Amino acid sequence: MDIESQVQKLVGIVEEHEKRLLGIEKLLGSTASLAPSALTGDSVSQNAELGKEKLAKKVQRTTEEIDMLFEIDGDSSTITKLPSGNAKQITHKGTVAMLVGFKYLLKADTIPAKELKRIFASHRVPLENFATYLNEITPKWILRKGKTRSNKTTYKLTYAGEAEGFEVIKDLLNRGN
Repeated sequence: MDIESQVQKLVGIVEEHEKRLLGIEKLLGSTASLAPSALTGDSVSQNAELGKEKLAKKVQRTTEEIDMLFEIDGDSSTITKLPSGNAKQITHKGTVAMLVGFKYLLKADTIPAKELKRIFASHRVPLENFATYLNEITPKWILRKGKTRSNKTTYKLTYAGEAEGFEVIKDLLNRGN
């Protein structure tokens, strides 16, 4: 009977926990369904469309032009054009443009450093001084979370970085016309 009483006690604890979770879900209401980790299938594309419209409005362009600049593939986004210039300028301006894209299209406030490097590498931008270039725009345009050489380092936009990102996106779209 000792085991049976322990099982009953655990069942009671689990039931109480479930009640607390339901209470939290009620408090959060509809915002819980918009959390990035909860997004699947149609809701991802629906949120991407809403974000695309919002971004298009911010840069005073159409959603079709935003589509030409950013490719969305599930939970990842890739920029199709990068700013021109040397590696340093491309890294500076490309990073803020990508962070804006991730923020509006994927509802992701941060980008892992690995993802940024992957995108720059796909455009054949040299990565030798990548971290050094990003340090130059920290904390003016971006904030770094994590240690410099860590695999878990992420980057986030500042308000000034978001404004700069809008300008870079405008320039990229103007250059394409």
